[in-house]
Amino acid sequence: MNLPSYSCVLCPHNNEETLFHLLLECPFAQECWINISLFANLSDEPYTILNSFKTQLQVILRVNEDWKQPMLEWLEHTL
Repeated sequence: MNLPSYSCVLCPHNNEETLFHLLLECPFAQECWINISLFANLSDEPYTILNSFKTQLQVILRVNEDWKQPMLEWLEHTL
């Protein structure tokens, strides 16, 4: 498919819109990852970065699950 431009519309630097750029390199994407507390070393291989995200998400989900019951009990006694 030919497009008029392959530049990233989210990026002020007009970088080429590759999959790697859209998911990891673009400043907009990086802000999104930071906002959900996921961090990556962009010098790593893409597979390593994805595994890192997976591990970080598993930790977040585990912590959320571990705190779910105590928080519900606290809310029940507080309200």
